[in-house]
Amino acid sequence: TGSQLYFAAIEGTHPVSGTVSNSSMGFVGLAEPSLSVSKTTSTPVILTGDAASFTITLNNNGDLPLTLTATDPESDPACVSNLPAMLAAGEQASYACTSGPKTADFTTTLTVTGTYTLGDETGQLVETSTLNIDVINPALTILNHGPATQSVRGG
Repeated sequence: TGSQLYFAAIEGTHPVSGTVSNSSMGFVGLAEPSLSVSKTTSTPVILTGDAASFTITLNNNGDLPLTLTATDPESDPACVSNLPAMLAAGEQASYACTSGPKTADFTTTLTVTGTYTLGDETGQLVETSTLNIDVINPALTILNHGPATQSVRGG
């Protein structure tokens, strides 16, 4: 948490005492909201029809609680619905989710918005994490272009 040193001085004239003055200084804490989002996978390459697995990690490295919302159009709804509603200051959360079955390469982007309140003011932090997943369709074709052969037994 950062802080700022403030100094205030005042001077005035009193009808009996003449000039009067006073000063004061003090530190005022500054709010430092912070959010980091990481989406990782152990399945960067999948077979067609399979699902990709993800781990989502969220960190509130700031000093204010955050209310969270998220979008992730290419993944299973669990990648969004498992998101905690709130992260306290300094809190970390992780959870797993999967995509639905895929038949083509895709890019998945998790966008998380953390909303904080400080007094009467609100603010937002928006963080994203993007992964590219390769979907492969391996196939094997065996062709025999040689002459037909015949086996003869015994003799």
